[in-house]
Amino acid sequence: MGMMTTLKGRRALIAHGKGDMEKARTLYDEAYDEGIDQPRILLPYSILLIRSGEYEKAKEVLKRAEKAGGLAPDQRMQLLANYAIASWKTGRLEYAIDLLKED
Repeated sequence: MGMMTTLKGRRALIAHGKGDMEKARTLYDEAYDEGIDQPRILLPYSILLIRSGEYEKAKEVLKRAEKAGGLAPDQRMQLLANYAIASWKTGRLEYAIDLLKED
């Protein structure tokens, strides 16, 4: 992952913040395909995917964020909540509940 990938991720965050979901999605997809592994970019990307109904892709993105490490406590909580939502929406309600009980 290079500097240009990181810049795409940042541009995706800005577009997402401004409500330009189409541009954000394109930039997130490109950055993800190029190997971005920064939780501060992957977590908002997962939210966009969940809102789009792409639960399996969201779980894939969240797994990458978790593997990257260095999650702040609030990021870990967001990751678990997002993963629980995606799991629930794919029919794994009990697993989703268990995730939300984690410390």
